[in-house]
Amino acid sequence: MRPHAKLLWIVVLIAALVLPAHAESLQTAGRQITAGIIVVAVLVTAIVVVVVVHHGKTRVTGCVSGTAGGFAIVSESDQRVYELSGAAAGLKAGERVTIDGKRHRNGSFWSLEVSHLRQDFGRCRP
Repeated sequence: MRPHAKLLWIVVLIAALVLPAHAESLQTAGRQITAGIIVVAVLVTAIVVVVVVHHGKTRVTGCVSGTAGGFAIVSESDQRVYELSGAAAGLKAGERVTIDGKRHRNGSFWSLEVSHLRQDFGRCRP
């Protein structure tokens, strides 16, 4: 530790010992600690809720194509191909869409259980 830092700590500790503690300051400190605990609890609860609600949900934007078993989509962000299931009834081959769903992996194949068609952008561009 540097000599200046040691001197600073000595001055701070002496000042803390010299200044009298008042009951009011202890009550204020108690209120601040209680408020801090409440704020942390609220933040932790909010984070847990967000993680639980969004766990496993995926949003994919890409072009829908027809397959032998139904539909597939190629994600624009990572070029991953997802076989579509679930609420895929409103989809059309050749359309660029954004869909929400839960993705699953089966070996090297990915599937997306569609829960919601978020946006239809119209025909895919080559």
